[in-house]
Amino acid sequence: MDSNNKGRPTVDWFADQMLRAVEKSAKEFIEGVTKAEQPQQSTLSIAMAAGLPARITYTVAECGKFTGLGQDRLRRDREKGLIDFIEPDGERGARISVFELDRYLKDIGALL
Repeated sequence: MDSNNKGRPTVDWFADQMLRAVEKSAKEFIEGVTKAEQPQQSTLSIAMAAGLPARITYTVAECGKFTGLGQDRLRRDREKGLIDFIEPDGERGARISVFELDRYLKDIGALL
């Protein structure tokens, strides 16, 4: 504080305090962002990145391709009870919902 200002803080003192507070807040923000958990990729974003339109369900063949797991692996894991398919009428046309595929990929550790 400036002695010529009768004990009152000066503009420079306020500016210095403000700068310190901003620097401290910025440092805490950066530390928080770097420690924060990164958003996880979703089945839908993976499918769209592979060039498929946004849908609630995809065929087993499509899921096998865009996940890189292959439809044989998906079918084997279905037999093991690890993933559920939607089968409209019988075995042909089986589909997997994006929600079920998200859950399955997280369970097997394949979704980041």
